[in-house]
Amino acid sequence: MFNQNCRWIKSIGVVCALTFLAGCDDDESESRTDRQQTAVVVGGGIAGLKAAMDMQAAGMKVTVLEAKDRVGGRIHTIDAAGVPVDMGYNQLPATNQAARHAVDEAREEVQSKISALAAAASMTTQARDITDAINAVGTTVVADQIALAARDKAQQVVDEAIGTGSENQTLQDVIHALLPFNPVENTGLMNVYMAALIEKPDGGDMSKLPSLVSEKTLADNLVTHHATMGMKPLVEHMARDLDVKFNMRVAKVEHTATGAVATTVDGQKFAADHVVMAVPAEVLKRHVRFEPELSAAHTEQLAKVKRGHMEKYVARFANTFWDNSKDHIVIASNDNAEVPSSPQNGRFRVFYNMNKVHPNSNMLATWAVGDAAVAAAGLSTAAVATEIAANLAKAFPAASTQPVDVKRSEWSKDPDIMAARTLVKAAEAREAGPLTRKDMGSRLCFAGSSFGGILAGSVEGAFASGAVCAAEAIEKAAQTTQQTQDASLLGNS
Repeated sequence: MFNQNCRWIKSIGVVCALTFLAGCDDDESESRTDRQQTAVVVGGGIAGLKAAMDMQAAGMKVTVLEAKDRVGGRIHTIDAAGVPVDMGYNQLPATNQAARHAVDEAREEVQSKISALAAAASMTTQARDITDAINAVGTTVVADQIALAARDKAQQVVDEAIGTGSENQTLQDVIHALLPFNPVENTGLMNVYMAALIEKPDGGDMSKLPSLVSEKTLADNLVTHHATMGMKPLVEHMARDLDVKFNMRVAKVEHTATGAVATTVDGQKFAADHVVMAVPAEVLKRHVRFEPELSAAHTEQLAKVKRGHMEKYVARFANTFWDNSKDHIVIASNDNAEVPSSPQNGRFRVFYNMNKVHPNSNMLATWAVGDAAVAAAGLSTAAVATEIAANLAKAFPAASTQPVDVKRSEWSKDPDIMAARTLVKAAEAREAGPLTRKDMGSRLCFAGSSFGGILAGSVEGAFASGAVCAAEAIEKAAQTTQQTQDASLLGNS
C-alpha cells in the first residue's frame, strides 16, 4: 500500500509528503494511472455505512473500521423476551406527507432514500400516531378533543416562541414570557406535549436550548412507521457488501492534502487517500487525536457541541392493563404550574404501546430526556421500574403497574457512543455556527448527525452527511485520476 501510493505520487512529479509514504521503491516505474483510489471510514453507523456504500459503488476500495462488534451505532436492536426492540432510532419515515417547513423538504428527500434501502432489506412497518393516545392528567383520563387542543396549543406556543426568540435566549425563557397570553385548560398536559415536541430530538432541556435553533425539531410528523423487525435489517443490508473490520477503535488520524492514516488503539495502521470520520462528536473530542491538530475554528466548533441526553426504556408487564387500541399513553401532573422543562415532564411521561407492533408482548417503551435522563442514569433498574409504575398508576389506579422487567439504552455510559444526541446551548449558538464537514487542506471529512446541516441532530442528517462526504471524495478521486493520466501522457510525449 505504501509503495503504491509513492509510485502514484512520483508518477506526477510530486515529492512524497506523508511520513507513511516514505518507503518508496525506486525500482518501480510502472504507470499508476489505473491505481484504485482508497478510503477508510471510521465508524459503522448509518453515516459511515452510507459514505462507504457510495464510495465503493464509485469504484473506490473502502475499509470500514468499527469500534463495536456490530454495525449501526445508535441504531441497535436487542432481543427482549423474544421481541426485537430498538434502543435507539426505531422508525421508518412516511414519505407521502406534506412538508410544513423547508427542513421537512430536505428531510423527505433523504427519507425516501432510507425507505428504498429498507424496502430492499425486506423490512415491514406499523404506522403509529402520537395523537392516538390515552391522555391522563393526574388520575383523570381526558377526552380526545381536550388532549388535541392541548397539543395544538403546545405547537402554537412553540411556534410563537421561535418567531420572537433568538439564538441567545433559551426556548423556555421565551415560552414563559408568552404563556400568560396563551392560557389553556390543561397546562400540565400541554407542557408534556411541548417537551415531547422539542426536547426529545436534541436530548436537551428547553431551559438550555436556544429558541431559533430549535426550529428544526418541529419537523416531527404526527404519523411515523415503526420497524416491526427492528432497524437491524437496514444497517446489515447497508453493510452486506462492505469490508467492515470490527473491534477497531481509532485513536489517531494523520491527515494531509494527499492522504491520511488511521491508527487504532492497539497500533494497527490503515492508510488511504481519503478518510471519513463518522463517530459521535463526543468520541471525536475525547478519544481521537489528529495530526496535525484540527484548525482552530473546527476545534472551537466541536468544543461547543454538548452532549444531549436521551435514554430509552422498555418495560415488560405481567399483563396488558391499558387500552390496547391506542398507540400511546401520555401522563401529565395535575399541577398546572408545572414548567415545560422539568424532571416531571422529561421522564417516563410518554409511553409507546409495543403491543401494536408485537401483539401480547405486554410492553411499553418510554423515555427520559435532558437533565431528567442524567438523573435517571444514576438510578438502579429497580428504581426506574418503581418510578415507571408510579407514573402509570396515576392513569391506571386499579391496575398492577409494576414492570416485571426493564431494558435501558444507557447511551451516555457507552464509551463508543457517549451521548444519545448533540446540541448547542443558548448563548453559544451564534458563535458555534454549523459544524463544517471538512478540515481545510486535508483529505479528512466528518460525517454523522452533528454534521447534517439543516438536518443536524437526526438520523436523516447523519445519512445525508455520509452521502456528502462520499460525493466529495469521489469528486476528488476523479480529479486526481485525471491529473495522473494527464501527467502520464506528458511524460510519454
